[in-house]
Amino acid sequence: MATAKSPRRFLHVFSCVLEFAHVTESLREYGGWLLFVSGTNHVDFSDRSLFSPLRKWTGGGTLDPRRAHALMNAYTLAFFKQTFNGTKEPLLEQSSSAYPEVDFQHFPAKQPAR
Repeated sequence: MATAKSPRRFLHVFSCVLEFAHVTESLREYGGWLLFVSGTNHVDFSDRSLFSPLRKWTGGGTLDPRRAHALMNAYTLAFFKQTFNGTKEPLLEQSSSAYPEVDFQHFPAKQPAR
């Protein structure tokens, strides 16, 4: 169970590679995961991409929006289970063949100085 003294963990998900030095700096300090999902645009991380099968109307990427939502649900659930329940989640250990469109990076948390 997470407490006020629990370490901070982050799950960052992006649709494309951006200038994200500030994000990786934070991840190196506190630990977490960085995911890039090929074939997505920003709107694919909301329900907007599900409004119409015509991608030009939704602004969605080339990845089927149902697939994008399924992988987001899987990674988010694994993140919450590991962070709040303390269970080891294999999906957060390495890239998954079940989600080849995800470029996965894990940043272990720094150990506090004693």
